[in-house]
Amino acid sequence: MDEFLPGFLKSKWKSVFYVLAYILLCLPIVALSVFSYRQVYNDLTSLTLSNRQSIAYLAANSLKEEFLHLTELAQSFSTRPVFQDLLAEGKPNEAIKLLESVPTYFPEIERLFVADLKGTLLIDTPHLSDVVGENFAQRDWYQGVTREWKPYVSEIYKRTAEPSYNVIAVAVPILDKDQRPMAILVLQVKIDTLTDWSKRVDVGTGGFLYFVDKKGQVAGYARASSEGEILDFSSVAIVQKVLKGQSGIEINFNELDNEERLAAYKPVSDYGWGAIATQPTINAFSRRTETLRIVIAIFGFITFLNFTFVWFLLRFLRIIDGFRERQETFLKSIGDGVMAIDRKFVITLFNTAAERLTGFSPQEAIGRPMRDIVKLVNEKDRTENITFIEEAMLFGKNKEMANGVVLITKTGAEIPVGDSAAPVFDANGVVSGAIIVFRDVSREREIRKMKDEFVSLASHELRTPMTSIAGFVDMMREGRYGQITKEFQEPLGYIAESIDRLIRLVNDLLNVSRIEAGRMKFNLGHVDLGKIASKVVTELQPVAEQKKLELTSKAEEMIEVQADTEKVEQILHNLIGNSLKFTDQGRVTVIVRKDNDFGIIEVVDTGVGIPEDEQKKLFGKFQQIDIDSAGRPSGTGLGLYLSRQLSQKMGGDVLLIESKPDLGSKFALRLPTIDSATAQRVAK
Repeated sequence: MDEFLPGFLKSKWKSVFYVLAYILLCLPIVALSVFSYRQVYNDLTSLTLSNRQSIAYLAANSLKEEFLHLTELAQSFSTRPVFQDLLAEGKPNEAIKLLESVPTYFPEIERLFVADLKGTLLIDTPHLSDVVGENFAQRDWYQGVTREWKPYVSEIYKRTAEPSYNVIAVAVPILDKDQRPMAILVLQVKIDTLTDWSKRVDVGTGGFLYFVDKKGQVAGYARASSEGEILDFSSVAIVQKVLKGQSGIEINFNELDNEERLAAYKPVSDYGWGAIATQPTINAFSRRTETLRIVIAIFGFITFLNFTFVWFLLRFLRIIDGFRERQETFLKSIGDGVMAIDRKFVITLFNTAAERLTGFSPQEAIGRPMRDIVKLVNEKDRTENITFIEEAMLFGKNKEMANGVVLITKTGAEIPVGDSAAPVFDANGVVSGAIIVFRDVSREREIRKMKDEFVSLASHELRTPMTSIAGFVDMMREGRYGQITKEFQEPLGYIAESIDRLIRLVNDLLNVSRIEAGRMKFNLGHVDLGKIASKVVTELQPVAEQKKLELTSKAEEMIEVQADTEKVEQILHNLIGNSLKFTDQGRVTVIVRKDNDFGIIEVVDTGVGIPEDEQKKLFGKFQQIDIDSAGRPSGTGLGLYLSRQLSQKMGGDVLLIESKPDLGSKFALRLPTIDSATAQRVAK
């Protein structure tokens, strides 16, 4: 360099220039380094605190779901008709036999027992003879459930029976047929079970999670076992806060372990419990400490070698991106499968739960078409079912997955799944893709199947004796067993009406069970809508004449649809019968017309109408709308639900076209015409 710039080292101004240039080059990097250090420090601190709070939130929600699960189990056991009947007949020993297998199928339940309304234990399973007949009115579970006769989860207590475990109790009232309490069903759960629940949540190195009850007593803590003394943390500040309904995160000193700890706490809503996640601060912030050391080393090297400034800056940005990726990974680690796709159905996000369900890793899935990885088909006809995803992106609204969808995994196995799809919008508000959430619903389907089988069995067992009773009552009213006095005629009439309602309810329950189980048979054929509408109108004329109403039908032309004649008659009886029931004056008109590939039967009345806020209940199970029903026969709340289900199975639908209070309503039955595309699809 001396050859080209002689006297350089002697040049005062040149030296100053290079010194200044060096400083000017280094100063922004140093300033950027300091700023970045503080930013990374704050980001990692926020991320750590957010992570702690998320763990506490997850733990509180998990405990709430477990409590809700136990409560629903207790309610399902307590509402079994046979169980209730045996208790009402004073046969607790026979009643408890129905629940003997519960601890086997639900290991979290250690013991069940039934107590009377005064708190005296009547019977238990597994049976412990030394506590039968003992009164437990002083127990928290008794005082809690009898306060409002609602399900109650108790505080931790040491049970009386030997061995004397530390347990919690889930108590629910057992109601008689008049919905009055007649006994109490209690499920006992050892607190070791809560410890197992707490272990499901990864708190991190040296950390642990525990739960506190309403008194600040501890469960889920490694040192709080079912056989030792109950630990009382009520004097701990964060326990006091969480029991007051507060949630937060703070650093405190643990005298027991002689170390500083970072603790996050969250109340378990509706139950008065709390969840607390704690970890030594040195472990909680270890990632921050290690990362900051790396940042300091990197930027020190950048300052020393300023000509590699750009390279090290990119390196720094990569580190920041790494932190963000870790945060995204945490957000993805939820229990349900989560997948994101773009508008071309190419996968852009695939979480761990999705990998567990499908068998494909994120590396295999991301960048590939969704149909190659997540294969969703209808269980019955094996056709692809991604309509809910397409509709979510088309209409920009959340859409639920239809029932009966299975996921075909990488190995070819089939898993029943359910959940939904939600649209993703870009900065301009345009749909750019979708988030699909899916989960294994095998257990839900199993429980629903058990419920349906129970309803079907109970309905079958009820229908035969109900029909016999109805026959005997009719023969008594006709005088076949001797002359019936006038004063007995009216009560027998009430009995006959009640039995008729019960038979209708049983028949409706059987139909619901058959439809939901896929056992309903349809004999599809050609049905003349005008002819069948005229027939049903003729059959219901006596009801119209009794109420002095005008009931008519008219058809624009002969319209043939593909349907089951018996099912169409059942639907029309329900629609026209409802109109007659809720119309006090005026008319009910049945109109048959054609609309493209569908035949339509409209039922128009001048009845009481349906308020707008009640219309959403119309097609739900056991839903009866809140309108003037004085003097009208009560229904089962299943008529419109069954009508819609039957029509949809035949490729049609039942719709409420319009309704206004005091002006009347218009309902419509839609069925596919012969040889239409819908009819051909349904026939297959």
